[in-house]
Amino acid sequence: GIIHRDLKPANIKVREDGTVKVLDFGLAKAMEPARASSASAINSPTISMHATQAGIILGTAAYMSPEQARGGAVDKRADLWAFGVVLYEMLTGTRPFEGATISDTLAAVLKTEPQWAALPANTPAPIRRLLRRCLEKDRKQRLPDAADIRLEIADALTAPAAETSPATAPRRLAALPIASALAGGALVTALVMWVVMRPSPASPPQTIRFTIVPPPAQALAINGNDRDFALSPDGTHLVYVSRSAGGTQLMVRAFDQLDAVPLATINGIRSPFISPDGRWVGFFVGDLSGELKKVSIAGGASITLCKLQGPNRGGSWGPNGTIVFAVAALNASLVSVSEAGGEPKVLTKPDPAH
Repeated sequence: GIIHRDLKPANIKVREDGTVKVLDFGLAKAMEPARASSASAINSPTISMHATQAGIILGTAAYMSPEQARGGAVDKRADLWAFGVVLYEMLTGTRPFEGATISDTLAAVLKTEPQWAALPANTPAPIRRLLRRCLEKDRKQRLPDAADIRLEIADALTAPAAETSPATAPRRLAALPIASALAGGALVTALVMWVVMRPSPASPPQTIRFTIVPPPAQALAINGNDRDFALSPDGTHLVYVSRSAGGTQLMVRAFDQLDAVPLATINGIRSPFISPDGRWVGFFVGDLSGELKKVSIAGGASITLCKLQGPNRGGSWGPNGTIVFAVAALNASLVSVSEAGGEPKVLTKPDPAH
């Protein structure tokens, strides 16, 4: 139910797992009933909002449909035109409509035909047919829906090699209405079921690399026993301590994001660890008279769970809602505290002689 109106390569991104993302819906609008084209280009949604400034067009000229270039009303078939332009560019390395200026480019969109001979010789016939039907200047002759494009591509993926030569493409195009009538609903249903239900290829495991600046040497000397990194159990977040002259920050980096964001800024943060469900981050503040705290991995205010009973090293968050850490003042005893907070309880009493 959305018309994008600015579909182009710069707004299409492919993730490493093959997922396609369409970006930049700044010019998009919700679909509305078709209306007559305005005689005034000023009222067109693809013309400048400041009509006195030349050359400002809402959209990108090389990917505009003819109706956009004329300043007429648009529907989803304008996006299918842009899809055809992008597909042509992917296959040939050149745009089907270009000019020295925006006006020349819009004139090419309105008047010229793509150089079909520029398509690679092994382009499947269904893809050639798809391009022609996407790039029909009369939108009434254009493919009406993206679902039709999916079927054409599915046809290309399964077409015999003999059908992929350019010479056979016009013959198939001429025979299309007859073939469609003979095939009937059963073939369409089978194709739809095949496209929808076929298993997706397994995505290869991803290796993610990035750089985190280590704390200054002086901080390492003081807190050399601290583990200042923690990986979430599901492997999607890395939490770490960032130290500077101004103090310490607890940072979190989601692996699907480019930047880390701060979770807490408190002097003396160290030794983060993450809850089994990945929702909370525990950490210590200070040493001799410090505190054990937690903060949501999504951000927010930190919560104090308990006071520390002397120097300690590291913590572990168990699946039963219990946090365990060691306290040096109790002969390195292990103590536990509830994830909801409270008074720490001694779990072990090591024998100093052993």
